[in-house]
Amino acid sequence: MREPAALRFMAIRARCRSFSNAFVVGTILLVGLVEMPAKSGSQKANATISIPAEGDEFVGPFSSWSNLKTSYTAVGDGLADDTAAIQNALDELGTPGHSRVLFLPAGKYRITKTLVLAFKISLSVVGEDPATTTIIWSGAAGGNMLSINGVAYSRFTRLTFDGNRRAAIAIEQSWDNSQAHFDTGNEYSDNYFVDVEYGIHGGFKGHGFAETSIVRSHFLRNTKAGVALGNFNALDIWVWYSTFDHCTAGMTNEPGAGNFHVYNSLFRNSTLADLSMGNTGGFSARGNYSTGSKAFFVATGTNNPATIHLQSNTVIDPIDSVAIRLGNQGPGLITDNVIRSSTSATGPVIYWTNLFAPDVASIGNTFTVANPITTNGRLIRIDDRVVARRTLTPKEPALPGTPPNLHRQIFEVPPGATAGAMQEAINAAAAQNGNRPVVHIPYGTYSVSQTLTLPVSDVQLAGDGYETILNWTGEGNGPVLSMSGPSKATLREIQIHGAAEADGIVLDNVDQIGSRVYMQGVQLRSGRRTDLFINGLDHTRVQLEDFGHAYSPNAVSVKVRGGPLSAAGKATGGKTSVFSGASSGNSISYEVSEGARLLVRDLWYESGAKPGFAKIYDRAVFTLDGARISSPVNQIPAALDIVNLNGTVAILTSHLNDRITISGNGSGARILGLGIFDEQRSSKYFLNDSSPAAQAVLANSRQVSTLPGNRSVGTPDMGVADRTFIKSLLEQTRGEHPAVPRALPIGITDVRMFRVWVGNGRNNITLAAR
Repeated sequence: MREPAALRFMAIRARCRSFSNAFVVGTILLVGLVEMPAKSGSQKANATISIPAEGDEFVGPFSSWSNLKTSYTAVGDGLADDTAAIQNALDELGTPGHSRVLFLPAGKYRITKTLVLAFKISLSVVGEDPATTTIIWSGAAGGNMLSINGVAYSRFTRLTFDGNRRAAIAIEQSWDNSQAHFDTGNEYSDNYFVDVEYGIHGGFKGHGFAETSIVRSHFLRNTKAGVALGNFNALDIWVWYSTFDHCTAGMTNEPGAGNFHVYNSLFRNSTLADLSMGNTGGFSARGNYSTGSKAFFVATGTNNPATIHLQSNTVIDPIDSVAIRLGNQGPGLITDNVIRSSTSATGPVIYWTNLFAPDVASIGNTFTVANPITTNGRLIRIDDRVVARRTLTPKEPALPGTPPNLHRQIFEVPPGATAGAMQEAINAAAAQNGNRPVVHIPYGTYSVSQTLTLPVSDVQLAGDGYETILNWTGEGNGPVLSMSGPSKATLREIQIHGAAEADGIVLDNVDQIGSRVYMQGVQLRSGRRTDLFINGLDHTRVQLEDFGHAYSPNAVSVKVRGGPLSAAGKATGGKTSVFSGASSGNSISYEVSEGARLLVRDLWYESGAKPGFAKIYDRAVFTLDGARISSPVNQIPAALDIVNLNGTVAILTSHLNDRITISGNGSGARILGLGIFDEQRSSKYFLNDSSPAAQAVLANSRQVSTLPGNRSVGTPDMGVADRTFIKSLLEQTRGEHPAVPRALPIGITDVRMFRVWVGNGRNNITLAAR
């Protein structure tokens, strides 16, 4: 693995804030402002009626947003040159006296020069709908449509970028490091990138492009790549439910560097490959569907490791016989994929070789040609099968569409409102339970002197992004926001600050059978006790995507404690799944006990603080899959500290700096390390000192090489593992998959949080049974 010249700049940044409340819209009375008629009918007792059956919805535009047509006289008729109007809007966006959200109503906005947005933070650029809101390139051939430089924690959503077969790049997100900010925490959602060379081109000025979410976006006829990564800090690019149609490559870091994780996306007719890799790192592709592409995943040869997990992908009729061709050292894990080769194809389907013998494990895959895997290193194969081609007739999945605007009733909170006034707005909205009304709090800092209570209802509490800040100024431990189940509430685009004293959000009575708490893009910072405390739940499914939690050096950042049934060893449906994320600067990042189940997948962690990463003890089930854990070496505690375990721990395709230690009573413990790359020159990074001894196995893993020109060598296998043991330890990662939220029945918690920031609280977010 080629290392950057300097240590990676921390992608998650603490920062001091100064705020201006210069934005005032006259005198706003605290009443229910109906922007569009609500659905007819009386108040509904069953709040699920109001929630989309699958997926989510769009709320807005709000009166605090700047309108490109009315505020900046853009025309949007496809004929006028709107470049100056849009650039003026971007220049003023987020400056004193101007909104932090720019709204583009339906129109065709023709531009002739590159638009520039630079050195700003916590902004939003929002289109009415990508089907009706288009930015069209009419400039010189080879130009860039939008340059984003030094912009962090912002979102760009519901727009179509039409390159008109002349533009080189739709969005260039590349930081030049001349001013703040390191470009992390940005979201591109529900966008179309059409007829350009590159859809999103990130990190090509040598810095940044990290922790970027690309959600429900579409890349059509991108002649070089849909998404391209340019440097070693272009890390944690998370792609969800997106489409890559007739692109040369869907995702690539060649030429360039960085890593990506792609989930539940659709690839059609890629002329080079759906996924392409040059410089190595940690990569994953999970739940994707490919049809008619030249290949699914290709990578150049290199004497470097790459922790890669390809999971549950469906690849239909690739043009090349070799659908997956990788030339690095692994270690790799290939699980539960279906690859239907063309009628003329011959084996191998997967070709993974290297001068220094890679490590590959293939488990539960389905092929249609004989001899499907070729490798010259260690190979574990379990339950792979070859079937007749005619027996595989999978259907292309229907991905979630652009969330609709359902024109909910809006209750506007005036800028600078007191806690009492905010509570009045919340209560008025809750009285409309069953209609999913919106309480909107415009950007600004609000003094919260008493706990805000969100009653059991389907209210949506929405801000204007992370600069809508609810700051605790009351006495005691708060919380700032209290919620109780079985709630159907949704929180969006808002920050809650505990002022080092109060709890941030407390959600109790959530543990109904079948209940769910869903968090997408949630950011937690500097919890005094915990960032996220999942306390005593037996039944609730907690699903986190693109989850950030950092800078809690004297706390347990994420603590997951099972409920009484789980603690007693009873089978329950409760589980916590982190499907992607980034973290930094904690003491212990994850603590699991009392029968809890926790899956942490595709997470990047940088310490910058104390040793240790996860502590798993007593009754617990824990899987770490596809992680990069950079923590201090050979200190106490170890990165993975497993003590008196009665349960299972699996560490899979993860890149570690430090050790895994197993101690205490190991009579009920089973531990598997599979596909690990450890930054140690000794094999003593997997230490089983338990007594009685735990059943602990290290297989197909690697360590740093002492041979010049070769980055890693295989670590000798440790312990005795049969196929039954390996399959059992893989059950959690093979069985838990992200799901698009669906409306749940009455009496069951269905709480959702989108891009919510909670910081400096005693406990930032607490989920409790009672």
